[in-house]
Amino acid sequence: MLTVNTRIRPVLATGLSTATLTLRQLAREAGVSIYAARLYKRQERTPGAPVIRRIAKVLRNRAQRLARVAEQLERVAGRNPQPRRLE
Repeated sequence: MLTVNTRIRPVLATGLSTATLTLRQLAREAGVSIYAARLYKRQERTPGAPVIRRIAKVLRNRAQRLARVAEQLERVAGRNPQPRRLE
């Protein structure tokens, strides 16, 4: 039987591993210690719901900023990109 911890840990670890910011930056922006962020990334500890929401918000904001930069770069390159909505 899968528990919440066994479902959340791999997803959180993947998000932390593929983030476009350092673990230290993510920890600072999410309001957690670097030690805790490392444990989350290594799937050795599972954060509570409020921390998961803060980490998700940081990652979502970064992804949205990258999408805007990509659109601007495409415009400069002469392409006419369609605005993207991240979900």
